[in-house]
Amino acid sequence: MSVFKSKDKERVFTRYSTSGGGVSRWRETVEKLMTPEGRPKVLEDIMVLDASSANYSGIIAASFFAEFGAEVIKIEPAEGDPCRKMTPFGKNVNGVGIPFIVEGRNKRYMTLDLEHSAEDRQNFANLAKKAAVVIETFPAGRMDSWGIGYRQLAEKNPGLAYIAITPYGQYTQKAKDFVNVPDTDITTQSGSGLSAQIGGLPTEPEPYNWPLKAGMWIGWYISALSAALGGMMALLYRQSTGEGQMIDIAGM
Repeated sequence: MSVFKSKDKERVFTRYSTSGGGVSRWRETVEKLMTPEGRPKVLEDIMVLDASSANYSGIIAASFFAEFGAEVIKIEPAEGDPCRKMTPFGKNVNGVGIPFIVEGRNKRYMTLDLEHSAEDRQNFANLAKKAAVVIETFPAGRMDSWGIGYRQLAEKNPGLAYIAITPYGQYTQKAKDFVNVPDTDITTQSGSGLSAQIGGLPTEPEPYNWPLKAGMWIGWYISALSAALGGMMALLYRQSTGEGQMIDIAGM
């Protein structure tokens, strides 16, 4: 059942072109809608720390938050995130790959060596006291072993939404057995069964029945979308209760 009658639709679509300045009035309205400058963003009071490393799912998840106005701070070691070098056909700008440039929009950058420097880990913990969201893609339990996992950070910031992205999550048996397996896009596509769906039917002759990799980083993008949605649900829960949550994303 339609909510609007046909005449109502006509009035909605034509009210700017039939009143006042006609087409010019409609043009002004469209320009205002398409101009974001000076307008409040839905997440403009949210700070996100992106501590992901060598994994685009974390970077892309952070981009979703940035698109809606969050202040995103990308944490990297001095040599930079290895993702800076990941680019199709070796294409880069001044040594930085095209995907990193695209997903690097609307972000700030900070150098912290979380893996090797106790001082930098403490600086990160201090930042996390003020953050609403933390994103990380290290092997399961790695951040916790450094003293900057969800358990430790939540003690100082109970409302924190902590997003961890790994191949098999943090707590499953596979997470323990395959803790050192890199979380790449191709392993995510294969392990999730996506590649088998892209290839031909099992009854077809070879090579048509072989699994195929999607041309884009769809595995990483799906993990990123799940992470961003989970993070937003955690922020809504925090708004009602004041309590944070850990969001455990398994790429496979």
